[in-house]
Amino acid sequence: MRLVVDTNILFSYFWQDSKTCGIFCKQELDIFAPEFALSELGKYREHIMKKAKISLKDFNIILEDLAYVIPTVPLSDYKRELEHAQELTSDDKDVDFVALALKLDAGLWTKDKHLRSQSKIPVFGTEEILQKLTKSI
Repeated sequence: MRLVVDTNILFSYFWQDSKTCGIFCKQELDIFAPEFALSELGKYREHIMKKAKISLKDFNIILEDLAYVIPTVPLSDYKRELEHAQELTSDDKDVDFVALALKLDAGLWTKDKHLRSQSKIPVFGTEEILQKLTKSI
């Protein structure tokens, strides 16, 4: 299964014993993110460290691990899909993720329920992905 993962899901990678962490490493999944998504995590470093109860050292180690696990895609690779993506979502924060999903013909792994109102891209929450993985075993 090919998926584009949004920033909120990436946030949960930092939580200890997170279901998300285990999902990222499943070979049945090809997970991608826009290139800017990892730098976006850096902007929220203090917030993530506080919520996840981790040190700066741990944050940097986890971020490095995340960069290794998830291939990122530069804007230039999905730029042509941005206009179509803007038609599918009213939230500017989601446009890049939707555009990348369109480009890769992938689903979108997100907590944003409003993205389910469009029918062009399959949208999945963490529990749905876990169910799909369980069925494929």
